[in-house]
Amino acid sequence: MAIVTPGIGETFTGTKLEGKLWQAIHHIQNGEKLITDSTERFNVSKDDTFNLTGDFTLPGALIWDETIATFREVATPYLATLPFTPGDPTGTFKATTLSQYFIDLMKYCIMKQNLQATNPAGLKNVTLEFDYNLLLFSGTLKLPYTVELSDDGAIIERAAEWIVT
Repeated sequence: MAIVTPGIGETFTGTKLEGKLWQAIHHIQNGEKLITDSTERFNVSKDDTFNLTGDFTLPGALIWDETIATFREVATPYLATLPFTPGDPTGTFKATTLSQYFIDLMKYCIMKQNLQATNPAGLKNVTLEFDYNLLLFSGTLKLPYTVELSDDGAIIERAAEWIVT
């Protein structure tokens, strides 16, 4: 698994990229269920092959950065009332909103999956696009996971490795 550093006090405490993405997806899904005025933008399901699959759309914006004279795409806040703490700036990911944090996780996964050294199997488990006309991020997910039973009867699901360090 690709090692990442959580910021101190960060909501997503995973130290592996796949685990951090797993936590973010579940946090957003739970938020969509809890916050009644939210629009469900994440559609995910788990199957008997132990894969979480799905798709998502998140609102975005196109911003002109005068300092470097280029445009950049950013995620606009979604589920802004859902508790989220990015942690201190020592973490690998530094976005201060949940939406941008998730997009940064996706971009990092794509960077790693496009490298032969970190994805020798050539899997394309995540995709991400930005529609400049609609100002929407969209993408797909196929994340393998494992299931184990704890001594107290709880079921524990964990993201499985597909990117190597």
